[in-house]
Amino acid sequence: MSYLDIIKTGGPIIIVIFITAALGLFFFFERLIMLSTIKSGMRTGAENPFLSSLNSKINKTRSRNADEIQEIVGLHCEKLYKNFRIITTTATISPLLGLLGTTTGMIKIFNTIEQTEALKYADELATGIGEALYTTIAGLIVAIALTILLGFIKEMATGIRHDLTDYYVMECLKTKEPTKRMI
Repeated sequence: MSYLDIIKTGGPIIIVIFITAALGLFFFFERLIMLSTIKSGMRTGAENPFLSSLNSKINKTRSRNADEIQEIVGLHCEKLYKNFRIITTTATISPLLGLLGTTTGMIKIFNTIEQTEALKYADELATGIGEALYTTIAGLIVAIALTILLGFIKEMATGIRHDLTDYYVMECLKTKEPTKRMI
């Protein structure tokens, strides 16, 4: 059975599940690239808009109070978590869409059984069962994959946030102006 047959059997709900998966993966890769760029800039001291903006905010602060610096870094690092809600939402609705496909497939099965006393419409029954199973599987696969990927980039964002907080609290208390190299 080819992928086209699976899509045909899965019906319109499986197409929605694939679109949901594509949306979640798009935002995952967008965040992964952004976080990797920031992490690389922290290691090498390369120019990075996120880090430059944070440096500017820290340098404008007159206070060298560790709590205040930590708050500035924390507020600025909220940008790291941008689009996480979209990824979470796509991971959450995927199994629900699979359940919707299961329900529509089962309705097709019952409608076919209702129309006939004999099993002469076995191909229609198989189509309904196929729609029910394929959408369930697709929804679960998308949800599991996106949940794992989201956990990965959440850990990455949290690590960046901790590294930046540690760096600025330590360095900004020692010197007036932080250097570009951070780790």
